[in-house]
Amino acid sequence: MDWHKTAKFKQLQSKWYKKLKDKGFEDIEQDETRLKKWSETYFTKGNLSQSHPVAVNAKLDYYNMCRSFVENHSFKNKTEKRMFEMHAEGTGIRVIAKELKTYRDKVHKTLQRLIKVMHGK
Repeated sequence: MDWHKTAKFKQLQSKWYKKLKDKGFEDIEQDETRLKKWSETYFTKGNLSQSHPVAVNAKLDYYNMCRSFVENHSFKNKTEKRMFEMHAEGTGIRVIAKELKTYRDKVHKTLQRLIKVMHGK
């Protein structure tokens, strides 16, 4: 049996959750994998840390490539170009969609298509 499923653990967990609640603590997690409120921040769990030098360098290289693509690619229209500019700045899909008053799915599909072009596919 997993230790975190034992009655003893559950009892101790309840005790500490009550103490936290009494002190005014509000948990941001709904459960082990979901947040109560959506966040633009990506959290890793068991993956390569986002602060690891390899991950940082890979991200820098990717966004430099994106900025170069913005400067050199002939976009279909101003909206598509702005969409990719925002992506190149690290802006999330939900924020892009909200600012450009369009659907997340449209932003996602457009970015995926442009990223393939950027990579020469």
